[in-house]
Amino acid sequence: MSTGPVAVAYALAGLALGALAGLVWRRALPAAGTALAVSLLLHQLLERHREDLWPTVSRIAPGSIELPRSVFQVTWDTPTPHGVTISHATFHPRSHFWPLQYVETGLLLAVAGTATATAFLLLARRLP
Repeated sequence: MSTGPVAVAYALAGLALGALAGLVWRRALPAAGTALAVSLLLHQLLERHREDLWPTVSRIAPGSIELPRSVFQVTWDTPTPHGVTISHATFHPRSHFWPLQYVETGLLLAVAGTATATAFLLLARRLP
């Protein structure tokens, strides 16, 4: 789901992290490696916890549940206590797409802003 404003926010966060790493390391290759590693770690973290950024919707029904294809499925259980099939689905419906995008974009812009502010403070300390 890294589309829309999230894709732009990832680019801005990567740029800000690269600038900060360049000021810290003062060498291009270690700074690029550090910025890439931190950007990938940030992407994995948000990818793993994306479903937690907005409240999910749950459906419980006897038998099976048919979900629309446009949902972002989080969990799907079909326990069978005492021979009765009960399906439990937790998901994000289509209406959660933009709120999830905006929350993830906000988090990435906060990281980008923090990295930029830290880079400016570090640069200001080095100047006479």
